[in-house]
Amino acid sequence: MEALARSHALEVAPIRVNTLSPGQIETPMLHKVLADARETILEAMRRAAPLQRLGTADEAEAAR
Repeated sequence: MEALARSHALEVAPIRVNTLSPGQIETPMLHKVLADARETILEAMRRAAPLQRLGTADEAEAAR
């Protein structure tokens, strides 16, 4: 994503280009993909995250 933003910024300069790299976002699709191992994997992801939790779709949307 960062490489894409850099190349796009060069193409549209002097217009500013921003990117959002939120990390793991907890969504219904993530729950579905993780299936039976969901709780174990989600807990490991939470422990590895700086805030000890996953982001939400609302938080990612609010950052735009």
